[in-house]
Amino acid sequence: MAGLIIGAIVIIAIIFFVNQSNEEKRKIEAERLLKIKQQDDERKRIEQANRLERERLNKIEQKKKQDEEKRVELVRLQKAEEKKKIDEEKLLEKIRLQKIEDEKYETVFVVSTSILADGRNQSFLKRNDNTYADVTSQNPLTANSNLRQTKETIANLKWISASEHNKNQEQKEEQRKLGEEATKRAIFEKIKSERIALQEKQSAYSNVVNTLMKPVPNFWKIYEYNISLTAHLHYTAIFNSLSSGTVIIEEPQTLINYMASYGGHHFQKLQTSYNSLFNLLKNNSQIEIIDYGCGQALATNVLYDFMLQNNKNLHVDKITLIEPSLLALNRGILHLNYFIDHKNQQTKIININKPLDEITENDLKTSEGNIKIHLMSNIIDVVGFDYISLSNKIKKSQKGVNIFICVSPFNGTAQSRIIGFQNCFINQNINCVSEIIHKKAFDVMSRKWNENYRITMFQRIFQSNL
Repeated sequence: MAGLIIGAIVIIAIIFFVNQSNEEKRKIEAERLLKIKQQDDERKRIEQANRLERERLNKIEQKKKQDEEKRVELVRLQKAEEKKKIDEEKLLEKIRLQKIEDEKYETVFVVSTSILADGRNQSFLKRNDNTYADVTSQNPLTANSNLRQTKETIANLKWISASEHNKNQEQKEEQRKLGEEATKRAIFEKIKSERIALQEKQSAYSNVVNTLMKPVPNFWKIYEYNISLTAHLHYTAIFNSLSSGTVIIEEPQTLINYMASYGGHHFQKLQTSYNSLFNLLKNNSQIEIIDYGCGQALATNVLYDFMLQNNKNLHVDKITLIEPSLLALNRGILHLNYFIDHKNQQTKIININKPLDEITENDLKTSEGNIKIHLMSNIIDVVGFDYISLSNKIKKSQKGVNIFICVSPFNGTAQSRIIGFQNCFINQNINCVSEIIHKKAFDVMSRKWNENYRITMFQRIFQSNL
């Protein structure tokens, strides 16, 4: 029993001492935590104090900076004001000096300028008081600009009133128009004289033609006249001289024989061709003509006759006639000059006295802006030349719009060669005719006119933009 009591006392004592120890620990921990808190509070206080000090110092620094910026800006404004004042004074001085200088000068307007025959420059001037003067100089002035000269120089010019100026201008304009007209007439006469130089020289034939082709030229009259000149010949002599129309003509009578035998055929076939042509062309188009193997330029003459008879018009810049017979070229140009003169156009004629195989690209030179009319009447069917080579020369030398009129008698050779020639080009607006027409023509064999003469034709008209 006593042992139990002692044990209990011992346990109680242990518990007491343990509790006493825990209490001490708690007290120590509480003191430690309090100390930590106090340290933390002190740190925060110091940090707050430091922050407040920094803010105070920042405000002081910021104020100093603002004060400095204000001072700098004030200095800048003061300098700017001083500079402005100086600039204004300089400007006023410059204006004053310029005004003094301007008193010595006057500005006039350059209305127009031109170059005189001696190479000097002539200028037409206008003052603010609406008076005018001419001035010549070695150095050119610029039209529609101002010219500044000393008042003394300006005053020494001969100035005229607006009414005098207008009168002078009218006289100058009239002189200019007369000069232009004279220049145009000189060019026209030069081109005409060049054309006349190419035609057949004066002869009994040309004298009669001169009568027949005035006042209005007419192809049919030429045809009839040539027929009359064969009245003394037997038809066999006529046909033997022509070799079916393919001979290179070297005798004047052969020219007449050809016209009498085939002139009507060409004329009647080409009426159909030219009706088709004017479906592709607008009236008054600017064109150039190239007539291949032209003989007496029948196709070109008939085209002019067609325009005259049907109230059509084309502005023909140039005609190139290609033919190996110089006699035929000269005869054809003789007829053609009457048509050209009647139209009163500045049309040039270029004669190329060569066979078709010998022509060059340069011979075919034309203007890109003009429509080119290529006349091939009774020529492609002739087997004596290379139509493929010809087409290549055309394609290399021509630019722009090209219209080809290919017409021949209707036979297998003509059909094959014309289609072959056409296929050498990329073409459009194709017109095809293969027919027998019955039109008025002279029958050389019977020596009679036939109102329904049988004429065969094969035709291709096409356009190619090269």
